[in-house]
Amino acid sequence: MPRPSKPVKLLVFEKKTHLTKAEIAARISAEIKIGDSNYRCPDYIAENEVAYAKWQEVIGYIKKNDTLAELVTSTDSDCIAGYCQTCAEERALLTMWGKAKTGGTKKKYNSLLLKIREMKLKLQREIFFSPASKIRNVPKRAKEKEQSPLEKAGFGNV
Repeated sequence: MPRPSKPVKLLVFEKKTHLTKAEIAARISAEIKIGDSNYRCPDYIAENEVAYAKWQEVIGYIKKNDTLAELVTSTDSDCIAGYCQTCAEERALLTMWGKAKTGGTKKKYNSLLLKIREMKLKLQREIFFSPASKIRNVPKRAKEKEQSPLEKAGFGNV
């Protein structure tokens, strides 16, 4: 089974480009780009101190990296907000787990923490902390038309 293509910006970022400059330009022009770099923090994130601190950290990281800023756009703001909210919920659960006195209560918090961490990992994949979600955005390479031996020799419609 063939491996799916990576976005050109990701290949250039990883310094693993095997494409010519013309192929890079053609793939960049063919890739779909939705949104811009104007990330808007939702109100429920701005009200939560832990989630807002995480929002600032993630957005700062994205804006610092030009390639990542082109791949993660304003359309991903809800996914970033979900990730920040999940981080805040995880921290709150860890605090409650530390205050729990009985083993049964700690087990309950452990199961909730596992669910939160699983959700957090899924969100990380979606906001390009894992490249898997952006690989699906790459258009297929155009196949060149094969020429018959007569066409190669210069004969047209024979």
